[in-house]
Amino acid sequence: MEETHGRSRRGEPADPRHFVRFAAALIAGVLLCAHSFAADTDSISQTRPGFFEVSGPDPTWVHDVDARAADVRDGLATFIELPSQYPTPVYVRITEPGSPEENAFQLGIEPAGLVTLVIHPGAGTTDAALRHWLARALLLRHAALLGGFSADLAIPNWLEEAGVAASLVITQPSMSEALGREAAHYGPIPMAALFGGGDVEASQAWQTNTWMLAQFLQNEMGRDVWAALVRDSLRGGNDAAVAVSRVIGRGGANPEVAWSAAFFNLAARHGGPGQSPQESYRMVTRAARFVF
Repeated sequence: MEETHGRSRRGEPADPRHFVRFAAALIAGVLLCAHSFAADTDSISQTRPGFFEVSGPDPTWVHDVDARAADVRDGLATFIELPSQYPTPVYVRITEPGSPEENAFQLGIEPAGLVTLVIHPGAGTTDAALRHWLARALLLRHAALLGGFSADLAIPNWLEEAGVAASLVITQPSMSEALGREAAHYGPIPMAALFGGGDVEASQAWQTNTWMLAQFLQNEMGRDVWAALVRDSLRGGNDAAVAVSRVIGRGGANPEVAWSAAFFNLAARHGGPGQSPQESYRMVTRAARFVF
């Protein structure tokens, strides 16, 4: 039935869902038009089509950011089941280097589920910062896919950090060994503290712990329960520690003990067969001390 100015020909109120669909289509059309206009003068790169589309006036910046975006996508895919592609990718727009912007990164999401990340190249756009914001943007896009646009979408810091660590391992396989050695040296951080974030994020082994926590939970909880935890964590308002204790703590088991045991197993697995110079020195000096 045709509708005119919000009412049908019979004078009945129009279905409000039509207005929502119209608004979403309008937003998508505006973004696509803006993108088409930028395409005439900008360089555009998509190493992983359907996940990131990077554009900007400087081809070097565009291709470098796109390479990092591909690393982040591949890293997150090691412990999150991503789709073959999203209906719309994360649109990454890079401005002219040296733009006088206070914030180097600006992340946004529209009601239609369109995620945009604007990058102002400068002193704040380090490799680490770039990986964090790309991981945050992709997790936000994944959250919108799982549950649509909502004000309660949230990106857990531990999950973002785990994605950054995984992207580094994808880029440099030797990072796996480095993280394993760091884990063995500093030991595990309690799960409750990892989920809570805060001051613990400044600790030396924060990144290593989050990376190993993602592996531990994925293996321990099973595919479906782990996917549900990721989904609920991205929706906000979910107590991950409680959700984990219900699965790993069944039968009266202590989840923290299970995490600690798994942590050192993962550290030994990733740390490599050899010893670092410091470890070798400690072993030799211990053997040289004896009482006679």
